[in-house]
Amino acid sequence: MKVMNQSARLLIEKDPMKHIERVARLCYKSEDKINDGHAKFCKRLFDNKHHAMLEHFRFIMEIAPPVYDVLSSVAHPYVEMTNSIFYGRQRFVISFNARGLNNLTVDSMAEQFGVLPSVIDTIRNELIAHIIRYYGCYGLFGMDEDSHLEPLSFGVNFIENDDDTMSELERRRHRWFSVHMVTDRGISHEIVRHRMASFAQESTRYCNYGKTGEIAVIDQGFNKGTHEYYIWLCNVENCEISYNQLIESGISPQYARSVLPTSVKTEIIMTAPVYEWDHFFDIRMLGNSGAPHPLMKKLASMVYDCIKECII
Repeated sequence: MKVMNQSARLLIEKDPMKHIERVARLCYKSEDKINDGHAKFCKRLFDNKHHAMLEHFRFIMEIAPPVYDVLSSVAHPYVEMTNSIFYGRQRFVISFNARGLNNLTVDSMAEQFGVLPSVIDTIRNELIAHIIRYYGCYGLFGMDEDSHLEPLSFGVNFIENDDDTMSELERRRHRWFSVHMVTDRGISHEIVRHRMASFAQESTRYCNYGKTGEIAVIDQGFNKGTHEYYIWLCNVENCEISYNQLIESGISPQYARSVLPTSVKTEIIMTAPVYEWDHFFDIRMLGNSGAPHPLMKKLASMVYDCIKECII
């Protein structure tokens, strides 16, 4: 059995498909299989309806006022919008992920606001075409390289995910971060409570820890040598023995996992805009709604340091 400490690190990747494959493979702990086939991998995610993974890269762009006016006139829960001044010039900026864009027409209550769904459909297709021409990421939208793209009728300006490229209002609404955290299952249950975020997590259904005969657990902070520490250590060791016995009996990991302890190690990636990270820190690090769990507070402080270092 391996006893580990928590950790956090920022994921920085400007290629949408590379980033999404890196995130998605965490679920199965198959990072060793990453190669140059990012487009095919993302196309499989789309075709197999693993669309939650498509949420882990956000596109930021300036659009023309008429297009902005149409989008701002309908309810769209997955598109962030700002109208602000940047270096003395008014600009209209939107941001979204591939899943949100794919479902833009379905999620927008256009007809209730007097807008034809076909108009939203046209805007969606145009935005997809711009993204594919700029990034080449066909797979995120279920397309192949030889797929037909509609002619472009309006222009966009892509904005880098960086503080220097945005006003303060834009930064809070559009700037986003993906953070890879190593923690235990109990703490991860608190992390996924954050609604305006996307998650990818190591799956105990599909990861077979019996292949190595060893599980990993997160150090809970008990003082080594104390009675409490040995109670905890004996318990997690017995869990490891039980898990391996179940795997050896032929049962699948998704059933064997029922004996894993709450302190079993898990890896989770959270992707969120700045305003949601601020909320995360308010609750999980500063304790503005009540005292955080000590492990949660420690992990949130690590995440804060990662993001702060990137901003500075």
